[in-house]
Amino acid sequence: DGLGDKPDWPTVDAIEECRRMNYYPSVFVLEPGQFVHINKGRLHAFRKLSPTDLPPNDCHRQLRLGINKTLGPKEHICISVAWDWMYKGRTEEGICEEINSTLHCARLLRGHKLQSLAIPELSVLYTA
Repeated sequence: DGLGDKPDWPTVDAIEECRRMNYYPSVFVLEPGQFVHINKGRLHAFRKLSPTDLPPNDCHRQLRLGINKTLGPKEHICISVAWDWMYKGRTEEGICEEINSTLHCARLLRGHKLQSLAIPELSVLYTA
């Protein structure tokens, strides 16, 4: 995809280390008919369910084994719907803070040669 090397998925140990540091990672598998809402600005990663096996220490391995046992080891249709939004703020100060935060994140991504899933600069221009 031209975006460089991707990090490995978290291990069970990495998830436990996050919890020891008082972070609250959620590790789950959505089943047919289920949905998840990810709040604005929340770091997240997801992958599609597949029948392939995962490494023994992968944080999703046991969940995937259980789902594949229930649904059968075959490919299932999985649809992701993303609705990216930007809070506009209500006060002059709030609006300024939201715009600055959006543009700051866009600059950080460019500095790391990464691409945003959203189009922040165009979104800011549209709201002007």
